[in-house]
Amino acid sequence: MTKTYQYAAELLEISSTIVGTDRQADYGDAYDNFGSISEFWTTYLRARGLLVEGAALVRSDVAMLMDLLKTSRHATGGYREDTFIDKVGYTALGGAMARVGMGEASPEPKPEPEPMTLRTVDEEIEARIAEARASIDRQQRREGKPVFTSPGYRAPSMTEPKG
Repeated sequence: MTKTYQYAAELLEISSTIVGTDRQADYGDAYDNFGSISEFWTTYLRARGLLVEGAALVRSDVAMLMDLLKTSRHATGGYREDTFIDKVGYTALGGAMARVGMGEASPEPKPEPEPMTLRTVDEEIEARIAEARASIDRQQRREGKPVFTSPGYRAPSMTEPKG
């Protein structure tokens, strides 16, 4: 095997290890994470008028777009091994997400979600901010770092006038 193929195999191995352990410990289950990201991006693109009503990004789109983010960083910032390791991971996860989306595979079973209630856009944004802050707090606690959010914190409304 040539050095080029040895190096490629090494990058694949590193990426596989990171996807299955480090990144999962840092960010949680990729299926859930990519699902959440696709919902946020869909909402944002619709609000900006860049995505028509009824169209939505899916988990495999998230993987492709994250790969493009890494490609852009490489194009403007030069070589970093981490870029290529992450691109391998996003490609593998994108393939897995696409298989799940086509029904060829299934994600890990999850408990039945609670019935959804309709919320205003502000309520939805506030709820997602609270969820994100709680996730950050949990991560900070796991790492023994200080937690900066307070229990009574309420995100400012996007429609309330500033004053």
